[in-house]
Amino acid sequence: MLYSRRICEIHKKSTLKKIAQITSKSVNTVSRALNNKDGVAEHTRESILRAAQALNYRPNLIARGMRQKRTDLIGILVQEISNPFFTRMLQGAEEEANRAGMTVLIGDSKGIAEKEQEHINTFLSYHCCGLALCLISPTSEQVNELKRDHVNYLMLDAPLKKDLDCDRICIDNERDSFTAVDYLIRCGHRRIAIVSPKPHTTTMQERFSGYKRALQSNSLDDSPELIRICEGKDEAYQASLDLTGQRNAPTAIYVAKQSLGLSVISACMNAGVRIPEDISIVIFGEPDWATVFRPRITCMQRQVTEIGRLGIRRLLEKMKHQTNDFRKIVLDSHLMIRDSVKEI
Repeated sequence: MLYSRRICEIHKKSTLKKIAQITSKSVNTVSRALNNKDGVAEHTRESILRAAQALNYRPNLIARGMRQKRTDLIGILVQEISNPFFTRMLQGAEEEANRAGMTVLIGDSKGIAEKEQEHINTFLSYHCCGLALCLISPTSEQVNELKRDHVNYLMLDAPLKKDLDCDRICIDNERDSFTAVDYLIRCGHRRIAIVSPKPHTTTMQERFSGYKRALQSNSLDDSPELIRICEGKDEAYQASLDLTGQRNAPTAIYVAKQSLGLSVISACMNAGVRIPEDISIVIFGEPDWATVFRPRITCMQRQVTEIGRLGIRRLLEKMKHQTNDFRKIVLDSHLMIRDSVKEI
């Protein structure tokens, strides 16, 4: 009751000064108690914590960070937060950050270069102590700006030019794409179609390159009628109808992006084309429904959560040791062989 009466006499906004008034302690003592620093008697600390709780006090972490030129914030920028790839990556990153007592700020660029820079500027204005960035195509200007601001940074699954000094945690899209298509070839398939988004990003260019290299390595042609570049799910659906309706139809379809997988499978089912009896399917990525669907779908499974987890771990290491060395960590992917590919 004593706290309740005195709280009514003080302005509702909770500040260190008001807590000091309630507890009859100095602002410095209140600050030390709330920040768990030494030099405060235990009964005094408990009294201050009770007052802070009664006032619903929340420390101004941003103001504190500006004073100290450092916060416990890590900025993570992704290209499409609704994409399961980035959702899983963020899950790993946030788990690792929380384990270290850090707080994550998330930015979604929608794959737009201007939005990327806006989010980076926001992270810098909040004095984030580290940045983990999934950029479309990192530039030397972006990297040099981060260096000037003395920010710890790294790239998550982003293409890098050789002259950029960056840590990078990634997968090998070209190699993994090659492995997926090569598996189809080893199963006897010779007419292998690809359904892919436009290769306007380095990631998709690398996957398309892996597809072509697998064919060339096995003396097969990348026939234009087997290549379907799609803007989205509707085009992927129509492209799959066209492929399965050809007189000399492919015996297999390689889906270069997991978000197009369900459209491809739906088109096959609606056209009466059986998987894998009439056509085999391999998807780059691991959709949640891959093992629920019958037949279970063969997929290139990536260590997506681990990308986020290792990214934060590397940032924390750089913060602790203030190292200037740069590493490229390439995680292995695994072809999960299931039931959607038939040997012919």
